[in-house]
Amino acid sequence: ASMEDTGLAAGAFDFVLSTSALQWADIERAIAEMSRLCSSDGVIAISWFSESTLKAWRQLWGGEFFELPSKSKVIQELCRQGFKVKKSQSKLYLDQKTSFGHAVRSVNGVGAGKSSSQRRRISRSEYLSAKNEFDLKVNQNGCFLMEYPTEFLLASRV
Repeated sequence: ASMEDTGLAAGAFDFVLSTSALQWADIERAIAEMSRLCSSDGVIAISWFSESTLKAWRQLWGGEFFELPSKSKVIQELCRQGFKVKKSQSKLYLDQKTSFGHAVRSVNGVGAGKSSSQRRRISRSEYLSAKNEFDLKVNQNGCFLMEYPTEFLLASRV
């Protein structure tokens, strides 16, 4: 099952939660499915990485990544499904890395790369440049600080 079509019973949940998943989904269909699953007095909570996260990843790794939804797009889709945003928050999560390989795996693990068939292979010089920048930061600071700006919305039916 996908987040756009879970196969679960309509209106069965008082609380529907999505964390760091919108980058994998068709936003309109995913929010429509969350709405379908949510009971009449239920709540939807959504968090996702903001566009500035991608800018930081692009700066470090180069290449193209998928586009993340804007806050206004997510709010628009929630409103279209009959929800009103009750709380909106931006938060910065920080993650310390000391291994370049671990940093790359963590970025891929949250969906920063396209599927393997869609990824642009970076050149050896791009890879070495990113690794050298990473290693320099680790040598200077003891770690490389990865920033993950995120957005959070809490919405209930109107």
